[in-house]
Parts: sequence; C-alpha cells; structure tokens
Amino acid sequence: MTQDLVVVCADLDAEQALKTMLSNNLKLGTAPFSFSLYRHQGDSNCRNSAHDFLKPFVDQYRFALVVFDHHGSGDERVAPDEVRRQVLENLSRAGWQGRCEAIVIAPELEAWVWSESPNVAQVMGWESTPKLRRWLQEQSLWPEQVAKPSDPKSAYEKALRQAKKARSARIFAQLAEHVSYKGCQDASFNLLLDTLKGWFPPQEANFT
Repeated sequence: MTQDLVVVCADLDAEQALKTMLSNNLKLGTAPFSFSLYRHQGDSNCRNSAHDFLKPFVDQYRFALVVFDHHGSGDERVAPDEVRRQVLENLSRAGWQGRCEAIVIAPELEAWVWSESPNVAQVMGWESTPKLRRWLQEQSLWPEQVAKPSDPKSAYEKALRQAKKARSARIFAQLAEHVSYKGCQDASFNLLLDTLKGWFPPQEANFT
C-alpha cells in the first residue's frame, strides 16, 4: 500500500524538528498524512545523493521531501535556489518528477529558531524574549531592526551557553512543538509549509 510521504534530512537536529512538526497536522494546517523520516549522513550527502537513497521508494510513497542546510552542503558559492534546482532535477530523474521538493535552509537549521514567540526564549532557558534579544544585541549578535541574528547558529549556541543549557537535538523538537509557525519570515520554512499544504490540503478552516 502506498504511503504518503518519505523525508530525508541531514542530521539528528533536523530529524527531531521535522518529526515533531510532521506529527502535528493541525499546527501545520494540513490534512492528516503518514510519513517516514530518514537521516542521510550530513548536508553534502543530502545534496548530492538523496536521489539515489530515495530511488527505491518511488513506488512506495506519494511524495518525497529532502531537507538540509546550505552551509556545509558543498560549494556554498552556489546560491540556495540553484542548489534546490539541482536537487529537484536529480530527484525527477530518479522517478519523483512532480512529487518532490527540496528544502535548502540558508544558512542552516538554526535560522528556523528565531521568531518573536516568547516560547523561543523559554525553551532556550531564558526568562523572557526581551532579555534574550537585549543580550544578543549587546554581544553584537542580533542587530536592531533585523528580523533574526545575522549568524543564527552562533547566536543560538552562545545564548544556550549563557543560559547554562546543554545543547541538545531535543531543543529543536521542543521549539517545533511550542513555537507558533505563524509570521515566520524564513523562506525555506515557508516553502516547507506551503509544500505540505499543497500535497495534503487542509480539510478544516480553523488551525493553530
């Protein structure tokens, strides 16, 4: 029996975030769907060989999704949109034409962390969002009038250290569970949401 979605991601952090997200169709704003999630040994492998990994699944799943960071995926002089185009071409040649998407996160997964939600600070061990943002500004990690830190990963890791909170993949799962997806300005995150809504159209109008 054909299943709905097969997903390939680069590492444990992404796996934890995606597993939590994909398990909550109401928060995504989609109809319910089944999925299988695999790690494929890093960003460069996702970029260069996810199509080979996914080829055996062509007749087992309706759709295929590949998610990885632009940073660390290979020649970063190539723009994320061009990397996405190359991956989609490879997937199409492997039998997924019209049934696949590649989410290239620029620069990396930590770009999805930063939003105005107060839950971001709480999950990261901070008392409040204003205190977290003020500290990051003092450290020259989050310029004023900018939607997110200029180096999302560095800001994330230093904020955790300052809060004396151990870095863990579980944090990404907690962020995916507790932080609202509304108002996110990250292009790759919104492409993921739009893709899932297109593949699995919502059956109800009221979603969180």
